[in-house]
Amino acid sequence: ILISLFLAFNHHPSIISTYMFEGVEIYKDFLPTKSPPLIFSIIEDPATNGTLHNTFGYVALQISRYISDYMGHSLSNVRLPSVMYGLITLFLFYVIINRWFSWEVALISTSLLATNQYFLIFQHTLIPHMATLATILFCIERFQNLLTKNNKFAILSFGFACALTTLNYWTGRWCMLVILLFYLVDFEKFSILKYKTYLRFTNIKRIRTTLLVFLSMVSILTIFYPGNLLLLFTFDFIYPSGRVGEYSDEVFKSFFNIFYNLKLFFNYFIFNRSNPPSDIMLYHPYPVENILILSLSILGIIISLTRKITYSVLFILYILFMTFFPQFLSEVQTIDNKFVSTLHPGRAFFFIPFVCIMSVIGFKYFYTYITSRNHS
Repeated sequence: ILISLFLAFNHHPSIISTYMFEGVEIYKDFLPTKSPPLIFSIIEDPATNGTLHNTFGYVALQISRYISDYMGHSLSNVRLPSVMYGLITLFLFYVIINRWFSWEVALISTSLLATNQYFLIFQHTLIPHMATLATILFCIERFQNLLTKNNKFAILSFGFACALTTLNYWTGRWCMLVILLFYLVDFEKFSILKYKTYLRFTNIKRIRTTLLVFLSMVSILTIFYPGNLLLLFTFDFIYPSGRVGEYSDEVFKSFFNIFYNLKLFFNYFIFNRSNPPSDIMLYHPYPVENILILSLSILGIIISLTRKITYSVLFILYILFMTFFPQFLSEVQTIDNKFVSTLHPGRAFFFIPFVCIMSVIGFKYFYTYITSRNHS
């Protein structure tokens, strides 16, 4: 905790994130003529620069103006909300892993996340990524609570977490939906390898609970801001029209984009170690994690898939895939006879926490194997 606090309050990037992102948030929210209204609305175009194209911006970021008006205007105070969201993220991350694994796995995984360069940069940048990750983890924590208690408060609090998640970056919406879908599946009777179980993939109790969670979310969003209903039940909620052209929506083009972006990802987000961490703020490629951590994560994934998989490990693998894969649908265009992709560090950020978990699980498998060999 002390290390996380030290890193949180003693890491101050001296520049404002370029390409309109943080600059837009600061410019629009800090206009001297008016203070931004704190309206909990679903963003019509949930992009990094959400304030630019929307009637209302990200309320999680607009609070920065009110903090700065009270504490003084400096870059440190402007970014204070993101710092707090980062600390909340680490707390929730530890709680989630500790519940399903052990305090040792939780402690090491949280330490890896707290020292990851992507985490440090986004924790000190006024863009919606850290607030979004905090709400995603809040969704997972309330999902865990629902699994164990399944009472009225658990349903209501899970719906509240889902509502908060819809107010941020589009990845939050996506994760909220896939978490609800995962809860809907009854894994005691369903197996992806046995097609005869597909007709029994869920049950009435899970359907009823999922509907109650959804109704809770809708009710809370309506209380937040009635206009949320106008966007919640449209296709723009899943795939905003403002993002058309940034992700491929054609089948054959998608295969090409996935192939090209995978190549780009391995070349620049894993193996290219020549760029400084500040490139993340410039939205230039930077390694997502240390090679050793990535190798241990792959080891953890492979061993987990070859053994009898537990519910907790299955969920971590599921959410890892659901945060890792969508970035490879980023549109690839031809400019000056060169392929240019919209894949950037902001899209690569959200799967990193789950890589940290799998790397510690991989290390645990490796450590257990070595110690057992030594004893024998």
